[in-house]
Amino acid sequence: MPRRHPTASRAPATSPPPLPGCAWRPALPLRLCGAAFFLGVAASCAPAVALAQLSDLAAIRSAATEIASRNRALAERSGADYQKQALDVVRRSCARNEVTRLDEVAPSSVVTQSKDTDAKHLLDLRFPATSAAPQPAKTVSATMEVVDENTEFEVTPQGLVLRRGQIRTTAAFSIPREAIGTIELDIVTSAPAHLLLGWSKSATAPRLRRNNARVELLGDGHVHTYAVDAGDALARGIEHGESVRRFFLASRADAPLEIRAIRVLSRGQRFAAGSFGATHETRDGQTRSVLFTKPPTMLTWSVVVPQTSPVFETGLAVVTTDGVLEFEVAIRDGEEHHVLIKRLVRDAPWENVSLDLSPWQGNRVEITLAVRGTRDAIGLWSSPLLRPRLGPEATKPILVFLEDALRADRLSVYGSALATPAHERIAAGGVVFERAFAQATQTRSSVPSMMTSLLPSTNGTWDFSDALSDKFVTLAEALRACGFATASFLQNGNAGAYAGLAQGFDVVFSEETFGERTADLLSPSSPLDAWIGAQSGRPWFAYVHILDPHGPYDPAVRPDLSANAADEELARDRALDAEWMQRPTTAARRLLYDREVEANDAVLGDFLKRLEDRGDFERAVVAVVADHGEFLGEHGGLWRHHPPGHVEVAHVPFLLRAPGATPQRVSQPVGLLDLMPTLLDLAGADSSSLVLHGSSLSATLHGKTPPNRAIPAEEMLLDRGERRAAGCGSFATTTTLWLLSCTRDSDYTPGRPLPQRSEKPAALRRFELSPAQWGHEIPAGALASPFFESIARGCLVTMQRSGLSAWKATTQTERSTIASEAANTGHLRSLGYLE
Repeated sequence: MPRRHPTASRAPATSPPPLPGCAWRPALPLRLCGAAFFLGVAASCAPAVALAQLSDLAAIRSAATEIASRNRALAERSGADYQKQALDVVRRSCARNEVTRLDEVAPSSVVTQSKDTDAKHLLDLRFPATSAAPQPAKTVSATMEVVDENTEFEVTPQGLVLRRGQIRTTAAFSIPREAIGTIELDIVTSAPAHLLLGWSKSATAPRLRRNNARVELLGDGHVHTYAVDAGDALARGIEHGESVRRFFLASRADAPLEIRAIRVLSRGQRFAAGSFGATHETRDGQTRSVLFTKPPTMLTWSVVVPQTSPVFETGLAVVTTDGVLEFEVAIRDGEEHHVLIKRLVRDAPWENVSLDLSPWQGNRVEITLAVRGTRDAIGLWSSPLLRPRLGPEATKPILVFLEDALRADRLSVYGSALATPAHERIAAGGVVFERAFAQATQTRSSVPSMMTSLLPSTNGTWDFSDALSDKFVTLAEALRACGFATASFLQNGNAGAYAGLAQGFDVVFSEETFGERTADLLSPSSPLDAWIGAQSGRPWFAYVHILDPHGPYDPAVRPDLSANAADEELARDRALDAEWMQRPTTAARRLLYDREVEANDAVLGDFLKRLEDRGDFERAVVAVVADHGEFLGEHGGLWRHHPPGHVEVAHVPFLLRAPGATPQRVSQPVGLLDLMPTLLDLAGADSSSLVLHGSSLSATLHGKTPPNRAIPAEEMLLDRGERRAAGCGSFATTTTLWLLSCTRDSDYTPGRPLPQRSEKPAALRRFELSPAQWGHEIPAGALASPFFESIARGCLVTMQRSGLSAWKATTQTERSTIASEAANTGHLRSLGYLE
């Protein structure tokens, strides 16, 4: 239950402790975030300090009020097909780019004789099992059993009731990974909760450990069907050609869960409804946005062909166990019908196609995509589009480099002694935001917030098992609607498909495609260079997520650590210490981290040189950011990145360059929330239809000073599966970081990635953000801390409650058919997120 806050109807029982030599008297009541408070104002000393803090409170209130207002607007618009309408506005504003994406436009004609794909039941468990229950043909049978003595479950006339603990299937089946499309669960519970669904390739696996998906449950007392898309999920933990041998269910909910059925459906279930539709498909290390069609189907669109060197582009692939499809692209101009291509395709890697449309440039024509052949096969068209082929000078690149866990104070741009000339070069062509702050301390919440310009409480990404709903509009979706080619290059899956962040990207190159070093991702032979080279003459957006300097700290060239041999030894932490590091020390860890920062810069410099040689660098908009910082032993020995959101993990680099920019340094606070509206402005996209928490900084590139604001961040709580607006997080102003964490520094112990939380939230802490006292903690007794804490925490509660309402309103139509992507928990564990 949220805390109740005092109101202005009565004065506080005790006055806050005064500063030395200060006398206090009550001031006029100041109404902030829905609660009125008498604030003590110093009468005889430190008036500048008092006014500065009152100014901060006003900025905090203004930020919270504005965000709550935008949350209400999002909730009101969510039922009116918000996403489609918003993207249509963006698309119309970018019509000058002459790009038509056929998978985003309804066809004018559909001719088909296809039938809904047969969703074969590969495993069907019904509770209670009765002879009257129909059993689909060829259904594999299995039963459930208790994992350990802490598990409580029983089979009742209503179903299998799981009260707590884990249960698992017996090892009576073996289902090939490639055969599985969807896993469905029929569940009823009387209170909001979550269920973990796990799997193993081992018939003897004792309990749920590494590979699992979290399914959020509605607690309304009705039966709901929850669906887990296994297309990407099972690939994590089960290799190609291997089989699933065991499933697990685990719950810690307060209310019992009645599980009526578990169904494992065939691969075709992902394409079950209709003769065509949009989805994504992963093969050959690439996840592509696709238009799927079932044979025989012909889709026709009436389109205007671009006027300058037009081309039709797509990629072809087939989903089938044993079959072949014929793909055909045809064009009709008046009475003339032309077949541009006929091609037979089997189940193999992507086959890219580019067709010249110059004979029809500027004309309105009908273009038809057709598939014929094996009835149980599915034809895939990846990002089918018409676009002009312009000269290299028309290339409009937008590049976002995110360096995972990079502290701003480790770059020379921010005063570090480390040599980072590549970052200096980017800064020299634009703006250095000196006070930039992330909205969360972990990737799984921070990157979705950046990509949607919405706080985690609003977009629903609170936890490592949460995936962003496709009901929200991402930066990639908006730029794609503006005609940009879009691609994501990842070394951390927390920013990829199973986090819900594939949406809007034509192609995602996952962490499995690259090695873990930055040199692998940015090498001349990498998919990144090849993809950029193929985009000449068109606008494009590339998101590049670099894993280093995230732990384990293991630079390719190891420094000499002999000088630190006599330092006090720390407990080994596999998330921070490489296998060869057997005696970690504070100094050694910091040195290894710094060497990874320098290595990143060297590789980035080489990449920028290749971009310059191609002629793209001077035309490019380039942003360098981090999703969060990193603790390096501060605050009594904190390591990694997690709450509390101290300056070390909240403050991030934010460099932005663009053609014609006025180089400058900006001291006003900004957030990662501001990246999306800024890039849309620079792309020439109309973002007025989007509900965003951030503000565009594009005018800053031309010398305009941004306003002083309070930048919020959130620390989210899941109380046994229930999302709770606990009022925990922070606000950053020009002078102060106001930290209201749900955890204390002492809640973390060495070697543990997760906290042992205290029963009560920590008290308000404030940290200086002036250059001379950066990160210095302001004494707790200074200037009415209890009152300031109540006000600031009330503002966080206001934002989070309205955010929760907006999230529920936006996702309410999908919550009983959740498409959960499993967390790659093996990879998460290697990064130190899980035990």
